[in-house]
Amino acid sequence: MNEPLLRVDALSHRFANAGTRWAVRDAALSLYPGEVVAIVGESGSGKSTLLNCIAGRIAPLEGQVLYRTADGRKVDVHGLPERERRELARTEWGFVEQHAADGLRLNVSAGANVSERLMANGTTGSCTPAPVSGWRAWSSTRRVSTTARARSRAACASACRSRATSSPARASC
Repeated sequence: MNEPLLRVDALSHRFANAGTRWAVRDAALSLYPGEVVAIVGESGSGKSTLLNCIAGRIAPLEGQVLYRTADGRKVDVHGLPERERRELARTEWGFVEQHAADGLRLNVSAGANVSERLMANGTTGSCTPAPVSGWRAWSSTRRVSTTARARSRAACASACRSRATSSPARASC
């Protein structure tokens, strides 16, 4: 059996000004190769706080986030120096911000936003992400599990077409 790429165990966070109210309490999940995870819930239920804790942007008060790097090392995300966490964020992780302006350059195309990150990490050639075999979603009240086919190649081709339309001279996806 494969080991998870990401394992979150008993992750909890409470903001200082929230008194005894927890933003995230005892969150746990495992992400295996080929899976996609969606964190869903009502506004204010702690989704962004959970993702920021997983990504190492906020230190949890309790729990642990373990990640298996591309070279096979298991690391405790919150035990890493800031430089290494930032390198993971640039090279191995993707983080979609709640507000597009916080994570995208709005004056360039979608394809350029994607391609720029790939080129910064030495990726060249065509835009061909690996297919995804299924997804899992968690809500604050229950876990929902299902399977679905991802159309990653079609989405990538669409982003490349968008880039070509906005700047034909730079289109190379």
